[in-house]
Amino acid sequence: MVKIGTTSTSGTISVRPSNTCGNSVNTNSASITVNTGPAAVGSISGLTTVCKGLTSVTYSISSVANATSYNWTIPAGATVTSGAGTTSIVVSYAGATVSSGAVSVDAINSCATASKSITVTINSACQYVWNGTTSTDWSDGSNWSYGYVPTSTTDVLIPSGTTNKPVLTAASSAQSLTNNGTITLGSNTLNVYGNISNTGTFNASTGSTVAFAGSTAQTITGVPVLNNIIVNNAAGVSLQSAIAMNGTLSLTSGVLTTNSNLTINFDNGGNIGYTGSDNGSVSGTVKASRNLIAKTHYIASPFAGTTSAQVQACTPLYVNPYWKMYTKTFAAQGWAAVMDVSTAMPQGTGFSLSIPTPVPLILTGTYDHTFTLPGAPYSNAAAGKYILVGNPYPSTIDWNTIYNNGSGTTSNVGGAIYYWNAANSQVSSYTSGVGGTNGATQYVPAMQAFMVTTTGSGGNSSVAINNTSRISSQNASFFRTAQTNPTLKLYVKNTAGIKDETIVSFNDLALPEFESAIDAYKIMNGGSTPSLFTGSNIDATLYSINSLPMTGDSTNVPLNLKVMKDTIYEIHCSQFSSMSGYKLMLEDKLLKTLTVVDTSLVYKVSAKPSDNTNRFVLRMTPDLTQITTGNIVAESASGIKIGSYENNIMLSISNIRATGVNIEVQNSAGAAVQVISNQTIEPGIKILPLSGLASGVYLIKFNIQDAPYTGKVVITK
Repeated sequence: MVKIGTTSTSGTISVRPSNTCGNSVNTNSASITVNTGPAAVGSISGLTTVCKGLTSVTYSISSVANATSYNWTIPAGATVTSGAGTTSIVVSYAGATVSSGAVSVDAINSCATASKSITVTINSACQYVWNGTTSTDWSDGSNWSYGYVPTSTTDVLIPSGTTNKPVLTAASSAQSLTNNGTITLGSNTLNVYGNISNTGTFNASTGSTVAFAGSTAQTITGVPVLNNIIVNNAAGVSLQSAIAMNGTLSLTSGVLTTNSNLTINFDNGGNIGYTGSDNGSVSGTVKASRNLIAKTHYIASPFAGTTSAQVQACTPLYVNPYWKMYTKTFAAQGWAAVMDVSTAMPQGTGFSLSIPTPVPLILTGTYDHTFTLPGAPYSNAAAGKYILVGNPYPSTIDWNTIYNNGSGTTSNVGGAIYYWNAANSQVSSYTSGVGGTNGATQYVPAMQAFMVTTTGSGGNSSVAINNTSRISSQNASFFRTAQTNPTLKLYVKNTAGIKDETIVSFNDLALPEFESAIDAYKIMNGGSTPSLFTGSNIDATLYSINSLPMTGDSTNVPLNLKVMKDTIYEIHCSQFSSMSGYKLMLEDKLLKTLTVVDTSLVYKVSAKPSDNTNRFVLRMTPDLTQITTGNIVAESASGIKIGSYENNIMLSISNIRATGVNIEVQNSAGAAVQVISNQTIEPGIKILPLSGLASGVYLIKFNIQDAPYTGKVVITK
């Protein structure tokens, strides 16, 4: 037997036979290779105290001489995610089932095994502490105490006094979050699975989201303002201190217990969102805030349990000698004063409120995520009766989907809605497919009331609204468009720049009379705001939105102006979808002028309150040579077109200027029957009145710088 020692080396073994007689002269030899076992294993580098949630902890050793492979063992439940069989491994402790254990490595070859081991403590509740060593980037592991980015199973501590403050640059997670310093969410989502405690600065920027996604009850304390909030925890979330919300509250799952600490700031876009798959709810009262200017507003409560006492707490119900809050009385079509602090403000009911000084109006109540507004019945015996309806939700609703029965049921009400635009003391109106005046759109903001009208077709009128009318996009102020037909939008502006709009939509399917689905009545403005509106050729209806068919060769629309102050006004055209082959003219019946209407129109008017309102006519005609209510004949020469206009002479002048022109009117026999003397000719439309002439065709003749001009007009009576 040959014994190979630890210091043995390779060599030759020889054997020579021998006996008592002596040694053999023959010798046999063999070469022997001695293999050396692995050298001693050096130290293992890596964390000896870890958090259970760590998923990328690296352990490594230097290469071991003579080793041909390596075998690692790690604490129970932990897993090697990469590097098995090498000198460096990555370990995940997410599934660790023990509080401590050994990380060991064996260096192996065919002869022997050399081992090394370290003990690792596994802390199931350790905190990742922000140090900001490298930058402000939350997602950079070098900024954290353990060198790793927090996960959904790790607690986070942000201390005060660090130079670099953490800023989220992507969606991020934490088990719990304690902020004693400063954190900025940017426009990203912070998923939290435990509690949030804040004694520092918590910057919840516009577009940021805090999502509560734990499986046990969660709380939030000390955070004054949040943008979007997602509650997705069947065990619930509790607000332990006051929070103002400037974004959307999503109730995905579980109960949000407010403890009377939640205020929704509608002016900054705060709202409670809704989707059909929501399985969450709210327990406790909720406040809603809307800043109101010193004017009259149409308001509504988005919660149950609101009373006039809450209005009184913000602004007085009575300022001698006037009451300031009113309900709409349907039967009398008037207003009834709210004269006590116990008047209920049920969801869906609108109120008129006059604010003497600017204040935030704060209403408080309880919120039911499944609430549906039933349609209260009103008599539909007569058309044009106004019903004041309140948005019943703490979010914007879409009138188009309500009216079209997509998210509610309207019965015997018109398609128009009417707002009171507090800023200018005027009424704004909107109809689907046509658009809106004075800023009105289909979107009704939270805390906003609006009016609809009865159709007069018998039975009852009502408006029911359900949750599917709600939208998540918000318009921050008390008001948001669609045109599918050629549309004219005019506005009148006073010297203070306050405007009032009216719309005419030319629709071949429209009728000349008022149609409740596509027309809107005109409600006169208050204060010094002028009122611009159209009339009807068949009845006394006044329109803010007027849908009309094109009738025959021309369409004439009465245009009315009512003013409250003697001053200069301007009529402008802000939108005109012109129709090929047609021209639109603005007739001033007082001054007997015609002006082309397009988006460059600026028509100055001197008007006073005592003026007749029906001063103007809009005339849509095939061309400038054919403007009349009867038969027309027109001729043109050298830049002047001569034609008839309501039994008068109309000159359409393009490039001629002259003064002292005498215009002769001859009958069919060539005899002069009228002379219009000393006229000024300049580019534009000029109307010359004719009087005392019988029906018939007349010849118009005049000279400018020896150039003759001749045309015909037709008089019909």
